[in-house]
Amino acid sequence: MLRFKRYNQNGQIFSIDALVALIIATLVLGITLQVMESQSYNLKQEQVFNEIKTIGHNAANLIVSLPESTCDLMAEDGITKLINLNNCIDSQKLSALTKDSLGIPTGYSCKIGNQTNNMATCNDDPSTATNVYSEKRIVLMHAGNVTKNNFNACFNGLPTCALKNEKNWIEVKLWK
Repeated sequence: MLRFKRYNQNGQIFSIDALVALIIATLVLGITLQVMESQSYNLKQEQVFNEIKTIGHNAANLIVSLPESTCDLMAEDGITKLINLNNCIDSQKLSALTKDSLGIPTGYSCKIGNQTNNMATCNDDPSTATNVYSEKRIVLMHAGNVTKNNFNACFNGLPTCALKNEKNWIEVKLWK
């Protein structure tokens, strides 16, 4: 005669312990994937900001050193150009600068200037942007050329220095 074997209460196919272990392993795997995704996103954001920072820093260096933006030091005759004065921005030249001359590629927005003088091609509004890089430089903001006599007077701290009240700043803001 055939008899059917009956399972007792301890003879389960899946034990509760195995089920709990499987749930815990799934949770750990899910948390690990979420952390990896978060780290990947943070790394990507950091790379984007580092790119913006590099371009912005280079633009700030160029704006205080390019002949297209700096003051010309002229000889006493007023005709012979001696050198370009780094960190002396000619406010008359500032509006004619281009993004390309400062190494700012297309696809980037920028605002370069101060409270009174702004670069015409870089005058966007950063109020709604994220990841804005900003660098402020202390400069002399002068309209036109600087004569050697005036430069020497300023260098020697004489009261005849015409540049003493022209200490100013220029700010480079860049975002993508």
